[in-house]
Amino acid sequence: MYDSDWWKNVEQNIPIGAYVMPIILYSDATLCDHLGKTSRHPVFMMLGNIPLARHNKVDAKILLSYIPTARKLFYRALAAMLRPLRSLSYNGIHLYVNGSLKWFFPYLALII
Repeated sequence: MYDSDWWKNVEQNIPIGAYVMPIILYSDATLCDHLGKTSRHPVFMMLGNIPLARHNKVDAKILLSYIPTARKLFYRALAAMLRPLRSLSYNGIHLYVNGSLKWFFPYLALII
């Protein structure tokens, strides 16, 4: 992901000294009951700049939400869930990493 055209384009649009925070979302429908009548999409988030060896570790991802599987509701729920990310992608967010303050610009990089 570091050497992709997407990454280069994003880096050109953020201030000098700031960092790209690529967001990866993934979801797969799962059954919620034993009869198979109720299903939901658990949506997990992971950062794209985490080393590949850590991607499948428990502490490398977070469950954001369970959203409905009905197509129309799925996309509405996904849009509502991503709305706060939009303002952060314009203004950035300051976070402490290893004791030092860094300026990150989160961008949705991939939905799997």
